[in-house]
Amino acid sequence: GAANGSLRQARALLDEAREARTKSESLNQRLTALDMRCDLQRLESVGDGSFSPGTPIRSIVMPDSLAQIGTSAFSNNEALREIHLGASVTTSYSALCSGCDNVEKLTVSADSAAYYADNNVLYSRGDDGLHVVISLSSNTFDTYEVAAGTVQIDKGAFRNNSSLVSLALPEGLKAIEAGAF
Repeated sequence: GAANGSLRQARALLDEAREARTKSESLNQRLTALDMRCDLQRLESVGDGSFSPGTPIRSIVMPDSLAQIGTSAFSNNEALREIHLGASVTTSYSALCSGCDNVEKLTVSADSAAYYADNNVLYSRGDDGLHVVISLSSNTFDTYEVAAGTVQIDKGAFRNNSSLVSLALPEGLKAIEAGAF
């Protein structure tokens, strides 16, 4: 009687929830373009894991107004090909884009106090000088000269550059972290 009716209601609610989740996931599978409205300069934050790994966004241009970005906001996105970091971004690149291994183009706002990019090589600006954060695995150069003012090459910075044959280090380099190459 009543127990069977309650059980049927519970199953119906569970089925509705599954259907809604599946519909939501399928919608995320279609989101390939993200316009953060750089022209308005109003977006200030993006939360942790905002874009699930299944969201196939190909290009992200962060406005200079975007200052707070949660951990793994764009992580594990195999479709991501281009990233532009706005002037206010200070979040660690690896925290933002861990597992985004197919990025081919990386640029940074000229007004950024935290980052600098040269030929798809990302540098962070520390109190002690520049640090090489990452050289995109899509880089095909066989020779590269690390920027003057660089004091450290971070862990994993050049690890996926299979074409790299020759690397010129700057005069003031103080540290090469384990696993940098």
